[in-house]
Amino acid sequence: MRRLTIAAALIAAGCQPPVSDYTNAREACWAEVERWHPGRWADEAARLIGAGCAEALGATIGMDWESFGFTPQTLQDSPTGALVLVGLLDLLADEQDSAQDVWNDPDLPQFVYEELSRAQVAPDAPRAELMFAMIRASLFVSDYADAIPGQPKGAAAYYEQEHRGTFTPLMLQWGPELSGFDPPASAAGAIVHEAAHRIYGGHVPCSHDPEQDCDLSREGAYGMHIWTLAGWITRYGSDYTVSMCSAVYGELITRCGDQIDGEDKLEWAPCLVECP
Repeated sequence: MRRLTIAAALIAAGCQPPVSDYTNAREACWAEVERWHPGRWADEAARLIGAGCAEALGATIGMDWESFGFTPQTLQDSPTGALVLVGLLDLLADEQDSAQDVWNDPDLPQFVYEELSRAQVAPDAPRAELMFAMIRASLFVSDYADAIPGQPKGAAAYYEQEHRGTFTPLMLQWGPELSGFDPPASAAGAIVHEAAHRIYGGHVPCSHDPEQDCDLSREGAYGMHIWTLAGWITRYGSDYTVSMCSAVYGELITRCGDQIDGEDKLEWAPCLVECP
């Protein structure tokens, strides 16, 4: 199996897959979490991330700093990498609900519920710890590519056998630099999406456009992406500016309409969420 081959190669090279997890990241990023606010845009949020926090966040997903072209001290050198870190910080700071609240959510896709119910996380632990357990189990290595071979419009990709996520500048259909129109929640959704591929495997061609990727129902990586975005709107929508909530909502309805091929787009609660 390629997964075992890669793990053996890492050990032979004198390095192990990264072991940083929620506890380590929370300790390293306590100041950033204290300053966190769900209404900040990505460019502002990135400026608040110190080197120690950046390093810990990157280690939770095995960030290949060299491929992204930056270091924990120079986040401005890689807008793509900085956006990934901003998304991770948002997931880390999202402690409003408990793990039990997540398990009790009737809109959580069933296969993910089954996966998360096996996580070694206490029921009263914060939501963030449960989500980090899922992400850490999926992404052993995260690297950067200008484009994904064979997928010139691809935004991100997850390679199951290697537990590797690849992120590109097209990750959220934004330009080559962080702008005032990049919601951190969208980056968080993309990270959860890639982690969910370990549970669901790949997408299927859309019936309305075979060149585009879809999931047949909420049970897929796009379903988890949508669930993440909808949860942010319901928990924090009142804290967003009108423009930010509109940006998150715009992505939500696009994902529901374009990348869920079944009836879930019409009757699943996360696809019906609106800004307050």
